[in-house]
Amino acid sequence: MQISQIEGKIDTYIIEFYRKLNTTSKIYSIKKEILKNKLEMANLLENIKDKTYVSSVIKNIIFNSGVKIDEFNFSGFDVKGLRYNNHYSVKVTGQIYNILKLLENIEYENEWLSLDSYSISFNENGLINMSFNLTAYGRVK
Repeated sequence: MQISQIEGKIDTYIIEFYRKLNTTSKIYSIKKEILKNKLEMANLLENIKDKTYVSSVIKNIIFNSGVKIDEFNFSGFDVKGLRYNNHYSVKVTGQIYNILKLLENIEYENEWLSLDSYSISFNENGLINMSFNLTAYGRVK
């Protein structure tokens, strides 16, 4: 009886060990992703004048939100003080959840992006069409 109780405890400890190991693995994965994002952001802020690079990063943010890009246009740039600004006009289509996720990604997750204006309309498929103007900014070298 004692042996079966000990075996039961061992099984419980093994299960708990693998659960903690899995959690540790997830933490390392998250830390690695955070570091990758910080490096990408530092690179982005240094290369803000490279509109092709900046455009590809912005497109990835949009795609990761789950919306479809209908139009993506570089509208120009300006320099204000020590800040270099790239301007874009974008049209996307998606479900309400994905549109909200996109807005959150732009406004709260990426401090180098600013949503200047937007308009939303519903289409006949129940999807949302969204047009917006966006500014990506970084420091002038």
